[in-house]
Amino acid sequence: MAEQLTVVIVSIAGRPALQACREAVRAQTSSFLVIQADGQIDDASGRPLGAAKRRNVPAKREAGIQLASTPLVVLIEDTICPQDGWLKAVEAAFEDPAVVGCGGPVTLSTDLPAPARALALAEFGKFGGERPAAPVLALPGCNLAFRRDAILRAVGSEGVIDQIVFERLRAK
Repeated sequence: MAEQLTVVIVSIAGRPALQACREAVRAQTSSFLVIQADGQIDDASGRPLGAAKRRNVPAKREAGIQLASTPLVVLIEDTICPQDGWLKAVEAAFEDPAVVGCGGPVTLSTDLPAPARALALAEFGKFGGERPAAPVLALPGCNLAFRRDAILRAVGSEGVIDQIVFERLRAK
């Protein structure tokens, strides 16, 4: 299934966190894009592909989704590092045709400057720990995987803002 997904790494913290995230992703797939802090988009080999229209995270996410040509798109930020088995967990979740979005096991990056670490803890912290028994209605913005057609239908003019996208997906 790996050929059916594209990972989009959105840089918030920059080096060295971006490098650690990129290498952890590269260990699991060669199909990924990197969106730099300045909005430049590179493929897995570092070849420039273009730039996001705006530098904010929702616009960067949307640009990556637009460039991906695979049925599944995985969005990850450099504030976290995917654990071993991260993409296998995503692929396993999408074996169920009813699944529209999911995430995989990740940890906070150990290479974050204080402001990025605070942001990551505030966003990701509430999603850590054990898997809930109830249906999951939201995911942390730093670790999102979607069926590309569904996410494109849920994107608005503001880009890919996680909570707004989840509300739109639930409404459909």
